[in-house]
Amino acid sequence: MPKRPEIGDPTKSKWLDEIGDVANETNEIRAPTDSKTDKMEAARMIVIRRRKMKKHKLKKLRRKMKFEWAKVRQRREMRKEKAFQAKLLAQIKDAEAFNAAKFVADKIQQAKETPLPRHWKGRRLPAFIIKEKLGIK
Repeated sequence: MPKRPEIGDPTKSKWLDEIGDVANETNEIRAPTDSKTDKMEAARMIVIRRRKMKKHKLKKLRRKMKFEWAKVRQRREMRKEKAFQAKLLAQIKDAEAFNAAKFVADKIQQAKETPLPRHWKGRRLPAFIIKEKLGIK
């Protein structure tokens, strides 16, 4: 014959009895033995924590120094811009001082000149000695 479910007292549940049993148990608390216990290390956690701290400190430093660094960048850009403007002004002055007629005359004069030889009787000599030998001032 199959077992019928037990109909019991609905006001009292079984788990209250179990809690009562656990509460009534008296276990002695003893100090751990001197045997070697496994040492727990969290080296990787320390590395991660350090990295997070560095990141935090860097963010904090950037927030703090944001405008000071912007000033430094701005000054650097101003110096570069001033140097560029000075270079442009120098180029403009050179362009204004350029004389096309004089330039052409100089180029024609250079083309007409004969170059000074670099060798004298098979030996390479400095220009001033060759001029001396040729009798040129």
